[in-house]
Amino acid sequence: MPTRKKPAKKAAKKKTASRPSPAEAGCGEPGCRDIGKLLFDYVEGALPAATAKALEAHLGHCPPCEDYIVSYRKAVELGKKTPCEDIPEEVSQRLRDFLSKRGVPVRCG
Repeated sequence: MPTRKKPAKKAAKKKTASRPSPAEAGCGEPGCRDIGKLLFDYVEGALPAATAKALEAHLGHCPPCEDYIVSYRKAVELGKKTPCEDIPEEVSQRLRDFLSKRGVPVRCG
């Protein structure tokens, strides 16, 4: 009588948590603390060439910051797919106010 093989064990699923910011991940380089101020312009290609080059050099040796940029790009990509017109005007205005108080440029419409 042939022997039956035992079913393969399923690999345990890894729990995925939201990605921490570079500072939360323990990266303490000066560039890590400043990266948040540069994200939008970097992802949009609007940083001066020298600043973009310095940021890219930092990303080349800082995995937490590189991961942060990747997740930020994905968020921006998803946000661009959501038309501004679908947001009720009152909510849209509150969001614009919230962002502008924090110095975040709002480019909609």
